[in-house]
Amino acid sequence: MHTMAGIPDAMLEQVLGDIPLDGSRLISKKQNPVDKTWTIVIDRGSDLATYDSTQMRDESEDVPEPEAAGTAIRDSQDSDVAAEFSELSETDALILSEADLIALWRRSAFPIPDKTAIVFGIRGCLPVDYGGTPMAQSHQISLTPVNYRTMNCTLGVWIPGQGFSLYPGSTVPYGPWVASGTRSGGRGVNQLGRGRYRKYVPGWHKRSEGTNGHWALLQECPITLQRTADDDDFDLADRWEAGRIAGDNIHCAFNMGPGAAIPSSKYSSLGCQVIAGTVKKGVPGSETGPWKRFISNFPKDTAAQVEYVLFDGLEVQQMIRSRCEGKTIILRVGSNGPHVEELKRRLSSVIGRSLGSSAEFDVETFQAVIDFQTNTFGTNSDDGVVGEETANKLGFSLPIFDYRDAVSGGRGDAGVKTGAGPAIEVEHIVNVGGVSLTAEDFKTFAPPPGGSKAIYMTYVNAFVSEKGQRILSEYGISAKPIRVAHFFGQAAHETGLFRLLRESLTYTTVEAIRNAWPSRAARHPDQWIKDHLLRNPEFLGDWAYGDRMGNDKPGDGNRYRGGGVFQLTGKDAYRSVSKLLEATGGGHDLVADPSLIEDPYISLIAACAEWKDFGGNALADNDEGRRISRGINRGDTRSLHAAIGEDDRLELVSAVKKVVATRG
Repeated sequence: MHTMAGIPDAMLEQVLGDIPLDGSRLISKKQNPVDKTWTIVIDRGSDLATYDSTQMRDESEDVPEPEAAGTAIRDSQDSDVAAEFSELSETDALILSEADLIALWRRSAFPIPDKTAIVFGIRGCLPVDYGGTPMAQSHQISLTPVNYRTMNCTLGVWIPGQGFSLYPGSTVPYGPWVASGTRSGGRGVNQLGRGRYRKYVPGWHKRSEGTNGHWALLQECPITLQRTADDDDFDLADRWEAGRIAGDNIHCAFNMGPGAAIPSSKYSSLGCQVIAGTVKKGVPGSETGPWKRFISNFPKDTAAQVEYVLFDGLEVQQMIRSRCEGKTIILRVGSNGPHVEELKRRLSSVIGRSLGSSAEFDVETFQAVIDFQTNTFGTNSDDGVVGEETANKLGFSLPIFDYRDAVSGGRGDAGVKTGAGPAIEVEHIVNVGGVSLTAEDFKTFAPPPGGSKAIYMTYVNAFVSEKGQRILSEYGISAKPIRVAHFFGQAAHETGLFRLLRESLTYTTVEAIRNAWPSRAARHPDQWIKDHLLRNPEFLGDWAYGDRMGNDKPGDGNRYRGGGVFQLTGKDAYRSVSKLLEATGGGHDLVADPSLIEDPYISLIAACAEWKDFGGNALADNDEGRRISRGINRGDTRSLHAAIGEDDRLELVSAVKKVVATRG
């Protein structure tokens, strides 16, 4: 048998996977005479690599496999289904649909870009089709416990609205290299944390190799990762690091196994996300297997930037089987929106340092959560995910996740809040100048609902907060009581007394549809409405709003339905307000992601920008309520047609006038 410095090639192949040895140079080698293990150091041209593995034995010896290990889970609310792993067989398949992907994104408060490719991973789950699937609306998957020896994960490409494809691979490092890393405190080997990472770009996997290497997606953003120094897997006992750009790219696994038996195949990863297949470095077109299908989405002539989102197989199973019924939303790296702002405000108060005012759950926020969880729950109790338990300890509550709302175009967080009692009412923190309203003031002209107050308090908390007051001040609205009265009177009408974030197009009765669109509904018999419009928000949206207001593509009617403080409606309106926001430095593209209008602060800025655009302050100073009503509802302050609900708008304005009469 040919040997390399005395080490059999078969043994080298076992531990090194498919890393090419051509041109490599053995620096040192040592075999333990007792357990027959080898420690070797290889010069690979661009770096040194140390390998230490119990796999480097004579092939006739029986090598025990490590126990199956999963992802560190504390607060994601998935631990209650962990036992289901023991009940699964290899044929226990699940159907993952695009609706489930939308729900997974919404439950974690991840933004969903419009028709832009997203790469995602599912740890501990394989597609039933090992060859890599074409784009479709659903695929079969099967939970497969991670063992750090063979590929038991899925990576996918999702284009919202067009479908997704799946490919077998691994999202964890290769076990023998993990074992080697434990001897140096985990240095050189790591496991990526679950979450949303915003920037991966096509390029050469190793820049030093350039065109002599192979094409991959390069990590170009801060990430979170774990290192283990005690055993060969990763759990809550292992330390977290945040913020590093560690070079954890998405690349070829350099293996598919004998006969493409993916679940029996080793792979090449020190922490990168890898996809089954092979490629010859420096040889264009040499890609094979699922890797070939995956990387074809990112050709060398593209400058595309993609996000990478990593989930655990258990949370995906939970979404498919139970739709996470009764569970709250969760916040983690990459989450965005008002719940993150509340989290950061609470954390800042506890840890005594500012986490900034953005609505992004960034790596600094992650580290603050880790520190808080360790101090609150004890050592080895941190996962950086904020669920009901961590939120309660911070003194706030998260809303129950609503699957139906999520897949119908909503944000998925309209359910009642749990845990820390009723929604927290925040009095204004500081008066930044001008006329301000308190939470009690809002109750006088817009009483809170008798049921869930989650949406109501989302609006009110934003309006009375320091950030909300600064927005109103910047647009001159809080400068005079009369302006505050007109602005919030109109807002109260548009949002149904602050009870509506987005217009709901999920109608359940023919009568309700006839009342909402009498002239359009008059063209159809009851049976047609039942068959086509009830509980069908996408079709109803196109029926009601399609081919007008800029809605020129299927699904636009529902996608750009009413939303926010002034219930912005139609693609033209979303585009117009996006341009206004861009002109003021806001930079929020509501056309690309209409769900941004559900963020109360973005919604408030959008309403203020619209108000400024039609001259709302000047009209309010002259008490021209009807012209303001038509500017908001008709898009033209000089329209001869009354605004819908014009009299109700003016009554609400009068009610707010009474509240602010003695102010300013």
